Amino acid sequence: DNGYVVALKSHDPRISLVERVPPDILESFSAIWMSVPHPAADILANRYNLPLNFSFVDFKTYNDKYAQKKVLGDLTPEWKTVSSKLDIRSYRGKKSIWFLKQRYGSGGWQVLDLAHTKESDIDRAFLRSDDWFVEQKIQGNVYSIQCLRLPRENKTIIFGFVRQLIEDGTHFVGGRILPLAEVENLVQEQLQQIINRLDELLKDYEGFYGIDFIVTDAKKLYVLEANVRMTAMT
Repeated sequence: DNGYVVALKSHDPRISLVERVPPDILESFSAIWMSVPHPAADILANRYNLPLNFSFVDFKTYNDKYAQKKVLGDLTPEWKTVSSKLDIRSYRGKKSIWFLKQRYGSGGWQVLDLAHTKESDIDRAFLRSDDWFVEQKIQGNVYSIQCLRLPRENKTIIFGFVRQLIEDGTHFVGGRILPLAEVENLVQEQLQQIINRLDELLKDYEGFYGIDFIVTDAKKLYVLEANVRMTAMT
């Protein structure tokens, strides 16, 4: 009973899926539902006066790591915003390990280990943007949960649990799917607390999201980030 629309491949990988859909098809649409937002979808929805579940503007708000860390409070590692190379000087000589992270980064590809990163790489980072923060390294195992948020039913469903595979200490390269039953009671209680705090930021958001976190040997949980979209593990 479903109707399918074919979006042909483009020679340019930067052209979004939305821009490859024949626009006249949308004349029979009643709404657009995006699992991963894109600015082109916002433009299309506005042009055809169609309701859009998840705008790119909201996407930026929900995935703002500064905003996430403020609502998470003590449930995330120690962190501080930085905007220049001078700001991070004191974090390079400390005994504890600190990472330089991008405000809107994802998957570890905008993460620099300050103990081993070259000066030239740090210079390039601040040339690209001044939206960075430092975050203290926490020792432990890295996991993620996959969630479906249903605000009209006032609930969030956890349907996936993954042990993340991390390369070079920073880059996400995949995961091992685990049974939900392996989420121990103590960790489960902490995850519930995290979801409740994120509700303050997500407001009316409906859809998928993932939470990346570290569990220490003492079973203390620290959130690294929430990816408010359909994730790779979803």
